[in-house]
Amino acid sequence: MQHDQSIHKRESVVIGILKFACGWRIAKTHPCLTAFLSATVFCVTAITLSVMVLLGWIAVRQLLPGYDWSASMRFAVSHNVVPRVEELVDRVDLNQFYRKSPGSPPETLLAIACWYRYDEVAEILLKGGADPNIPSHYGLYPLHAAILGHQPGLSPDIIGVLIDHGAHINATSYTYAGRTPLMIAAGVPFPEVVEMLISASRGRIGVNRGDVDGRTALHMAVSAYARAPDEALKTIDLLLKAGANPWQKDFSGRSAADIAEETCSTCHERFLELQRTKPEDTETPEAPEDPEMGLGLSEDRFPDLMIIPRHLAVPSLGSRIG
Repeated sequence: MQHDQSIHKRESVVIGILKFACGWRIAKTHPCLTAFLSATVFCVTAITLSVMVLLGWIAVRQLLPGYDWSASMRFAVSHNVVPRVEELVDRVDLNQFYRKSPGSPPETLLAIACWYRYDEVAEILLKGGADPNIPSHYGLYPLHAAILGHQPGLSPDIIGVLIDHGAHINATSYTYAGRTPLMIAAGVPFPEVVEMLISASRGRIGVNRGDVDGRTALHMAVSAYARAPDEALKTIDLLLKAGANPWQKDFSGRSAADIAEETCSTCHERFLELQRTKPEDTETPEAPEDPEMGLGLSEDRFPDLMIIPRHLAVPSLGSRIG
């Protein structure tokens, strides 16, 4: 008897809840539907309360002194959230290393912004004190990243901004066989970037400097003629005006003029015309003293870095470079 009474009481409680949640008529005529709706309401309520508690805890943590904003800043930079970057620029160390995606090499926030060509974010970071001369663990500097992330139609102004903030114009990259920003831009080729590099460098650019194979920017621009003839010719003209030497040989004994003779008759004619007008410039010039010489390839500066063979270096981007 007592057992039946307890069962009746529990049923009364359940029916009361169902009446309150779903109405007496639905509870009476559709008990299964009523039970499902009640369970759904309970779950939604529990999830809502859990989210509110979590958000409240996050808000309280952010008010505590010493909160680490690094993860929020990395997300804001990687997704081009300009207002959030402006808000956090004074709260984090702008020169510590992050990964822009799982498995990618650690880089600074500035390098990430330059790689994705988030130019406004990059300018905010530079004004906030970001160092443009910290390479990633694979030896890519922000200036290299800005050029590799460049696309036709984008403004090259961020490259000039980086140089104005002290970016080393002749820094060399482990990942790209000791190439400078000029070599990378000439090898794609990006004539608008080459022009920006030459003009912003104010005569400091190493136009006749070679990579680990001795190839100069002019070698790479001539090699790019088959892929993009118009852009390559513009790049070649810019390099020649800046003092590039088409007879300077790489370590295999080939000059840009030798390559042009085989692949680009137009280029070769321009070199011959230059030789006729300036015969005294045909000798390989001595490289001027440059405080940036060797930047990026010094194992004393970065003993934990390794030199990556060119054929293993970022294939999706490396294939764009001569």
